Amino acid sequence: MKLLLENWRKFLIERKLSDSGTPLLLPFRTDFKIYNDRTIRQYGVDGPIELNVILANDGVYHKGATKWYNNKVGQRSIYNMMLDSDAPRRARLDEEALKNSMALWIAIYGYVGVDLQPQSNEEIDFVRECFRSGVEGLSFYEGTAYRGMAVSEDWIYEQLFGQKDAYSYLKDERGPADIKMGVKDYLNFYRLMKGQKVITPQTKSYQRYWEHKLKGENRAESWSRSEKVALNFGMYNLGGTIDGDDGTYLSIVMVADTKRNKDVFLNLDWMYKNTILKSEKGNKEVPAFVHQNEGIKVKKAIIPYRQIRKFFKDFVKNKRGSDKTRQAIQTGRIRPIQLEDKQNQNLLKEQKYNKLLNIEQDWEIVF
Repeated sequence: MKLLLENWRKFLIERKLSDSGTPLLLPFRTDFKIYNDRTIRQYGVDGPIELNVILANDGVYHKGATKWYNNKVGQRSIYNMMLDSDAPRRARLDEEALKNSMALWIAIYGYVGVDLQPQSNEEIDFVRECFRSGVEGLSFYEGTAYRGMAVSEDWIYEQLFGQKDAYSYLKDERGPADIKMGVKDYLNFYRLMKGQKVITPQTKSYQRYWEHKLKGENRAESWSRSEKVALNFGMYNLGGTIDGDDGTYLSIVMVADTKRNKDVFLNLDWMYKNTILKSEKGNKEVPAFVHQNEGIKVKKAIIPYRQIRKFFKDFVKNKRGSDKTRQAIQTGRIRPIQLEDKQNQNLLKEQKYNKLLNIEQDWEIVF
């Protein structure tokens, strides 16, 4: 393993991905044709898709980019196939550049196409250095990134209120100003907006974000430049609101920007355009590649209206949650924004709080 890591560090210094004779990711390019009768007869490969299938069946993606970088037999086989292809007609092939380029493809496609995680922080450094190099079309994504998730209600309590679960929150005697979210954010959480609800998290520092940690030992995670794609992904994973062993699940969309996450999200536009990765283009993916436990700074979460409404109803269904809500309404701490509305006034006077909470309207917390 020490030798493998030393080889990676050597690559990070040399960083030779392509030259005039070895285009980046040559074996998987779709913008020009290089495979011919010789590659079909000798290697059983008539195009990049077939090569990709062979690599997958041979377990190359499961073994990871690091092992490929040190796989002399595999490297020589790919190099010889490229020599037998029509690629040399374009210019001289560089074996070192081809090896490095293949390692990059295995790291990227291994996650985006096969859902296999990078196996070390060194692989993350490798990918980042490649994209930082700016070779051909490689670059980091700049803008807003979205990730759709299906999460339990307990996850929301933990992320936003600093509690492990709803039960812990209901047991807590602290007031809204004492919990992890700021007062304005607590108010914002209960505001029902038409179509969706936005939650802005808060940390103890002046910077407004929370640090989202990837699951387990993961170092890569799927994000999209499209909010719609992310929302559909969250709902697809959810399959609608369901009840499971961990409680009720909700769909959310996390929102992060690249200003707070430098060199984290990969811009795959060039690969979508010029390689077989174009099959994944519809996802508009900008995957995050980070060190283990590094985390991603998330500035807010979007919860569709039908989701936040159910969450609110489930909260007040619990007796203690209902009591807390009732007390807050009675004291005027929580109230409808349209307080002067005649229907609201009547329901408040008659203490019909459940009916009041079922009205689709914005709420506010008064301090």
